[in-house]
Amino acid sequence: MTKSWICNVDCFDDVLEQTVFITTDQAAYDGLLGWRPHLNVLLIEFGTKNSMSYGHVNYYQFGLFRVQTIGMLLTRNISVLITESDAVWFGNPLQLFRRQINSSDMYVNVANYAIRGRFCACFLFLNATRSTQRVWNTLSMRLSKRLSTFEDEQQNIGTKGSEQVLLSNIAIREDPIRLNYLPKDRFVSGQWYHKVEMQRNLTPVVLQNNYVIGNENKIRRAQKWGHWFLSSDTVQCIANTCENLTSKWH
Repeated sequence: MTKSWICNVDCFDDVLEQTVFITTDQAAYDGLLGWRPHLNVLLIEFGTKNSMSYGHVNYYQFGLFRVQTIGMLLTRNISVLITESDAVWFGNPLQLFRRQINSSDMYVNVANYAIRGRFCACFLFLNATRSTQRVWNTLSMRLSKRLSTFEDEQQNIGTKGSEQVLLSNIAIREDPIRLNYLPKDRFVSGQWYHKVEMQRNLTPVVLQNNYVIGNENKIRRAQKWGHWFLSSDTVQCIANTCENLTSKWH
């Protein structure tokens, strides 16, 4: 999936230059650099050898690992744009953050198109303000404490370990900070894939491949809609990706 996303955003000037890929095992690190030596790739080993499934404790432990890694950047006053590599970009959203960098603590993508409120951790700009740092630190401590109460890492705990749910509650209700909700007709959840009304009325800049579980299901859906940009041998980018994307975005 990461390779497909790289093929996708290679269309847009300087996106990959400003992207840091954090790999969690040696094989992933070697694989990305062997494929594209110019990428900015770091290796920070996570440690688990077990497979992870959504809702299970070890899945959320990986989420905590990500939260803590991002926290290290924020404490060094480095602002961070978090994106998922299963999303498709039809345009370059970085322009928005360059223009309005100081106006909010966080720029957030709504989790549910029909409901304004809880936001998705899949596309999230964290401005490294004191407020953002404070909220993110609370998230890290809260999530760590919650996960420490579960002994079986394969246990399915539903959404109890979700950093997305925790972060929304903290930033909206417990410790309100300056949130800027991204235009939901441009930054669109995976509900788009099964709602004809959204397909007719919205023109996404960034479209998430969520509201489906499992990498294979995500890949099949992306391929079905022409949102997959990697050849079957996983070596080449599909030709004319830029032209195909920009013709669909207006």
